[in-house]
Amino acid sequence: MSNSDKSWSLDQFQVEPKEGETRFHDFDLAPALMRGIADQGFQYATPIQAQVLTHTLAGADAIGRAQTGTGKTAAFLITIINDLLKHPITVKRYAGEPRALIVAPTRELAMQIEKDARGLCKHTDLRVMSVVGGMNFNRQQERLQNSLIDILVATPGRLLDFCTRRDLWLDRVEVLVLDEADRMLDMGFIPDVKRIVRHTPTSEFRQTLLFSATFNQDVMNLARRWTQDPEVVEIEPAQVTTETVEQKVYITETSQKFALLYNLINEQNLDKVMVFANRRDITRRVCERLQKKGMNAAMISGDVPQNQRLKTLERFRNGKVRVLIATDVAGRGIHIDGISHVVNYNLPEDSEVYTHRSGRTGRAGREGISASVINLKEKGKIARFEKELKKQFIQEKVPSGEEICERQMLHLVQKTLETPVDHQRMAPFMEKLASLWQHMDKEEIIKSFVSAEFNRFLDYYKDAKDLNVSEAREKRSGLSGQARRNRNVSMRRVIFNVGKGMQISKREIIALCSNMPETRNVEIGHIEIFKRVSAVEIQSNQVQAVLKSLNRSVYRGIRIEAEENENFAGNDFRDRKKKRRN
Repeated sequence: MSNSDKSWSLDQFQVEPKEGETRFHDFDLAPALMRGIADQGFQYATPIQAQVLTHTLAGADAIGRAQTGTGKTAAFLITIINDLLKHPITVKRYAGEPRALIVAPTRELAMQIEKDARGLCKHTDLRVMSVVGGMNFNRQQERLQNSLIDILVATPGRLLDFCTRRDLWLDRVEVLVLDEADRMLDMGFIPDVKRIVRHTPTSEFRQTLLFSATFNQDVMNLARRWTQDPEVVEIEPAQVTTETVEQKVYITETSQKFALLYNLINEQNLDKVMVFANRRDITRRVCERLQKKGMNAAMISGDVPQNQRLKTLERFRNGKVRVLIATDVAGRGIHIDGISHVVNYNLPEDSEVYTHRSGRTGRAGREGISASVINLKEKGKIARFEKELKKQFIQEKVPSGEEICERQMLHLVQKTLETPVDHQRMAPFMEKLASLWQHMDKEEIIKSFVSAEFNRFLDYYKDAKDLNVSEAREKRSGLSGQARRNRNVSMRRVIFNVGKGMQISKREIIALCSNMPETRNVEIGHIEIFKRVSAVEIQSNQVQAVLKSLNRSVYRGIRIEAEENENFAGNDFRDRKKKRRN
């Protein structure tokens, strides 16, 4: 603890014992760390913190299953900080040799962990740093070469870059944390993580903590390989979403999803809402359409430069952005208070991802709402989520244009009534205002005032259609059963190595995808042609057949290489193949 902080004592951080709760006072934590905990407003440990800290503070390895929002970040940070404070190094140290290493799958998550670590380390002499892709490489390199580091937070790629250049040495790491291991597995980072682990001391000479949202066989195999006699702590996923977050569902036609989203935001006057989409192009289109309607919206996805993403998150945190649209990779690890609603513009494929999305709201015990905008085809997926999460999803009626206008008018009137009036400053203008309004009665003034503020809503919703849809309405539409199934069918994205450079056309792409008997009637959606690659949406139950058809094809002397890739956004196919080999 620095000299200026020596006057602080635990007497200034009083927390009453409570039955069934664990206080941070109940652990043997360093005073400087306790002051950091007090500054963060922590009083009682969350379930994951209480269970993990019992073992890790004693030096044991641990494997924890917990979603974001459960307090797992603080659990491993408190373990690290307390260990480093209680076991200071007395021998000479060198730059670029961290004592603790935390590896996270995304930049946003890594930088959030760094921010949390700085808060807990505020009253210590420990130095915290992050190295992540998309940020200034030279600046990070200079700091590694010239500064001592106690806690390093990193993403796998940038970390290995510095290790390869010998700017960073991991042979002095005392504590290794692998956060969101399942996500790193899904994103293909495990080969990199294996190389990172090999740079650190063997498991008998380091403490290893591994956290994952799921415990599948692959994750457990890795965990057992990298830990020694670990304590296994499991916090049920349902605890994140069922206690404070209400699940709602709005059913409409696929073509009306955007209109429903726009109506939902307006009808409930949402001022801090996060919208999730499954692909970057959908994220971009939704953001652009909201902006065209005058809504303060922004987006984050993998193809947005990192500096811009950080600025966008800060604007959202400060209330300057009303709606944030994100992909799962970009939105994972975002910890922003006050998000009242999470909206699933597209449903994820599994309940674990749904849980992560819902965890953006209802944080720290606050209430929140997770709303899903779906079509009839997706009702089966909602039923599966209900079963897996053991939570009922409430189907809500889509608000009509008239209801939205009424709600907006009442909101405007209430806002007007609550606005403080500075009579002294208004006095010089009252005579002029009175003369302008003297020919109007009270009712006419009210109508004119509301119209001036509200005409755009009245115009937009004047002929708005009913967005609610039911199974009976689907049948009345005159479509055959097969046509109804095809209209809302689940689509997957396939990419292959022929693009504009080969002068391929959309007609030729359709022909390539359907040149086998089993693909002749394939359902094909949106097609995008880039410089060196093309991307096409294929009916999900026919993806494998289309891949087989494409991979047997040759176009203008080039053998086609195709794969399914939902996160692709126009990157060079050959560059991606090269990265995968590395």
